[in-house]
Amino acid sequence: MKLRTKLILFVFGTVFIPVLVSGLIGFYLHKRREWVPSPGRIDRLLSEFEKTIVNTQRNPDFASIELPKMLTVWVFDSDDTLIFKTGGHTGDRSAGDRNMGTSGTFDVSLLKSGMFLVHPVTRDDGSEARVVLRFPPDPERDGNKRPPFYAKFLERGMWWIFALILFSAVMITVIMRSFNRSIKKLERATRRVANGDLDFELVPEGKDEIASLARSFESMRRNLKESLARRSRFLVGVSHDLKTPLTSIKGYLEAISDGLADDHEKLVRYLSIIGEKSKLLEDRIGELIDYVNMETGEWRLNKETLPLSELFEEIAGMYGEDAPVFGRTFRYHDEIGEPVTVSADRALLLRCFENLFDNAIRYTREGDTIALRARRDDGGIVVTFEDSGPGLRMEERDRVFEPFYRGSGSRREDGLGLGLSIVKSIVDAHRWRISVESEPGASTSFSIHIPEVKRQTS
Repeated sequence: MKLRTKLILFVFGTVFIPVLVSGLIGFYLHKRREWVPSPGRIDRLLSEFEKTIVNTQRNPDFASIELPKMLTVWVFDSDDTLIFKTGGHTGDRSAGDRNMGTSGTFDVSLLKSGMFLVHPVTRDDGSEARVVLRFPPDPERDGNKRPPFYAKFLERGMWWIFALILFSAVMITVIMRSFNRSIKKLERATRRVANGDLDFELVPEGKDEIASLARSFESMRRNLKESLARRSRFLVGVSHDLKTPLTSIKGYLEAISDGLADDHEKLVRYLSIIGEKSKLLEDRIGELIDYVNMETGEWRLNKETLPLSELFEEIAGMYGEDAPVFGRTFRYHDEIGEPVTVSADRALLLRCFENLFDNAIRYTREGDTIALRARRDDGGIVVTFEDSGPGLRMEERDRVFEPFYRGSGSRREDGLGLGLSIVKSIVDAHRWRISVESEPGASTSFSIHIPEVKRQTS
């Protein structure tokens, strides 16, 4: 069933069901209070009694007069002789036959409780008869018993109910029109996306849930468009970075084939260059495979319990020996305190810090310092990898984790620009968080936030 049909049924039910229930309750109240005749009916009833009394001098026959339920009638002659009475509700002591003739006289005790109407009737001969109508109290109201709430509600609030139903119908109609218009816009936008058209903008209207859905859809469209653009840049970057060493390899192979390496020394040099370019090509392909595996989830985490201090000391030992080779100084600061452990993939963490170290080497100069610091923070651990390089501009910080992006301060161009993208993928895979801070011309630091650690047991 379509949403439009459901909404129509909802509107129909909102209007029809209250009317139906009110009608049924009103009908019940009408039947319950049938003993109360209308003023017009009383006038007609008295007219019929007048005609019968005036046209009949003796023993008038009132049997043909139709009387309302629960109404008691007495007819007295001019000398207070009871010439007719009819019974009221069951149990009334005065109840009797429809036509009582001339038996009985007026007795005040017959009147009992209730509301009375005395109507005099003058005959042609001047004599006067009296018709007494008795309207008893509500038969369902006994003593201090109060009428039911729904009866009072309907008696006093029918116009309010009608206004509420009318207001609900108007509001639901307005909501339906707005809802239908927004759904149609979303439907058209969805079809355009399904057809591959992302060059449009869905402008939300209002602040309701449908508008929120439209804003989410628009955000999805922009992200999808940016994702496709990144994929295009990814393919262009891969093509360019793999083509460059391949072109060099092809050129030197053609040179050897054409006999340009006419002596042994030149041949060795050409083959050495081909070997270097092949190694570079192999490294780039391996880095690309690693990135694709991380992005597609092909890398499965092999978690184990790792003592953090021991892991960081191992990393500091490796980079403490490698940094002087590149003319850098490496320092390690352990501010964790008591030993703690974390569940993580050791190999991926080593790869993560290797990429951070390689990035620091690439963007620093000889004499700069690279520091690894681990400290406690809000029950977790923050690991910071900092260098004293030239820093990053604001626009560079926003793009530093994008694949194939190389900052302007890079001094080595042998990478694909995937190192930091792989770092972020590894951190995300562990459900941790990484952030970057930089002061242009002074330093850059990458901080990995590890939210959950455990005390190391001996």
